[in-house]
Amino acid sequence: RLSRRVEGRRFRLMQWSSPSSWKAVRSGKLLKRLGLLLLFLIMLCVIWASQVYLTRLFSETEGADAKLRARLYANGIQSKTKELERVPLLLASDPVLIGALQTGQTDEAQSRLVAFGEEIESSNSIALLDVDGDVIAASDPALIGENKGDRGFFTLAEANTGTVFTIDSPSVSDRFRYSRKVVADDELLGVISVEVDLNESQIGWQISREKVLVTNSEGL
Repeated sequence: RLSRRVEGRRFRLMQWSSPSSWKAVRSGKLLKRLGLLLLFLIMLCVIWASQVYLTRLFSETEGADAKLRARLYANGIQSKTKELERVPLLLASDPVLIGALQTGQTDEAQSRLVAFGEEIESSNSIALLDVDGDVIAASDPALIGENKGDRGFFTLAEANTGTVFTIDSPSVSDRFRYSRKVVADDELLGVISVEVDLNESQIGWQISREKVLVTNSEGL
C-alpha cells in the first residue's frame, strides 16, 4: 500500500510538472490580469463619460439661465425706453413749450418740465432746445444755457419728422435719448429731448455682479 501511495504521488507530481500544466497556469493568470485591466479601463470610461455628461449638463443649464436673465434685462430696458418714447411727441405739441420757443419767456416752460421730470421716474432729464441748440428750459436747471447743437440727437431730430432714438458717445454723460423737433406753422422752433435713465438697472447689475453689455441693433 505504501508503494502504491508513493507511486501515486510521483504520478501526480509528474502530471503537474508537465509543460502543458504550467502553460495552463500561466494562461489563467494572464486572463485574470487582462480581466482586471479591462475592468479598470471600463471604470475609466464610465468616469470620463459621466464627467463629460455632467459638464455638458452644467453648461447647458448655465446657458439657459444666462439667456433667461438676458431676456429679463432686455425686457426691463425695453419697458423703460417704450415708456419714454411717447413723451417727446406729447411735449412737442405743448402750447407752453411752443410759446417759450417763440417768445423767449421760459419760466412757465421751466416749471412744466420740472413737473414732468418728477412724474416720469425713468427719465434722467428733459430739455427744451432752441434752433441753435441752446437749452432754454430743462427738468435739471443745471443744463440751462448749455449748447448741444453739435450732438447727434439734436441734428437727427431736426432732420427727421418723427421721434428719434440716439446713443451718444461714451465720453459724454448723456447716453440714451428720445428727441423730436418742435414745429409751429411749418416753422422749426427747436427740439425737445428726453434722456433715458438706466442708472437703476446698472446699479442692479453691479450688485448682482452680473457682466451685462447692452448694445443696439448695430452692435454699438
